[in-house]
Amino acid sequence: DRKNYFYPDLPKGYQITQMDKPIVLGGSVEIPLDDGSVKTIQITRAHLEEDAGKSLHEEFIDSTGIDLNRAGTPLLEI
Repeated sequence: DRKNYFYPDLPKGYQITQMDKPIVLGGSVEIPLDDGSVKTIQITRAHLEEDAGKSLHEEFIDSTGIDLNRAGTPLLEI
């Protein structure tokens, strides 16, 4: 799916996402702890999405910079 919106950190004007059809619905991840016990983290949903750019507010006086280094990179949003 495409989420269409305009933000300076999203130069193409849309973001590809699986928001409506997630690849995970329900589940858990078990994390072993240092003491030998296991912590279980419940997962409600996870979907693939592409990363947008990053707005840089503090680095510039009276303006905002945009870092597009990660724009378009796939990510798993949990």
